[in-house]
Amino acid sequence: MGKFMAVAKFPVGGWMFQALLPAKPGKSADNPSFALEDLGKLQRAAARWLAENGAISKESVRFLRSMADLTQSATAQLLEVEVRTVARWEAGDSVIDRARFFALASLALEKVEGGETRSLLRAEPALRAKPAWSTGDVDLKVA
Repeated sequence: MGKFMAVAKFPVGGWMFQALLPAKPGKSADNPSFALEDLGKLQRAAARWLAENGAISKESVRFLRSMADLTQSATAQLLEVEVRTVARWEAGDSVIDRARFFALASLALEKVEGGETRSLLRAEPALRAKPAWSTGDVDLKVA
């Protein structure tokens, strides 16, 4: 008997990240269960996509900060802003500038990839939508 696979979905702001992951059937057909390790792969893939595509939003700032395992205070210190500025970015009261967004994205990627990532501080990627994107861990679909 083959492995049961199901689509896992993970929303961040206006983007919906989806990947086909190994799963166990749930109590209903619409409710499969996924291993935390596999869901972590989906979250890492989402972080990479947001970072590499310059997807700036209040939700992406909050998500990347959490993926970097940083408090608002630590983020403020690293990005040389006040804590209330980070809170305003995450509340949508102001927009993070591109340089600081890519610095935060670099921190998140270094954390989730164990320091084995290229820096995004020097090269801003083009803003573009990708219908499907392979990270090596999972094939990611972004809607």
